[in-house]
Amino acid sequence: MRVLRGGAALPRWAWFVNPLVCLPVGGLVAMLTPGPVGTALQGAQLSIGNLLLFSLSTAVLWKARPGTAGRPAPGTAPAAHGAREPRTSPA
Repeated sequence: MRVLRGGAALPRWAWFVNPLVCLPVGGLVAMLTPGPVGTALQGAQLSIGNLLLFSLSTAVLWKARPGTAGRPAPGTAPAAHGAREPRTSPA
């Protein structure tokens, strides 16, 4: 839901990049592959789904969206305006 509302790092159109979609697709890939390769892939349905999930999310997030580089991470308080970093004494 957070992706659809625009509060996540993923763009809104990438709402389908989630385990509830990618894991069944991995199962379909394994079931629809014919012959001995399909038989070998039957035990890897979960892994295929996870590979699809992480590949899609990496491809979408490979380059940060413009304007997000200086933004603090969600859930963290921004620094106060004019606040300075604490000074450290030379060791």
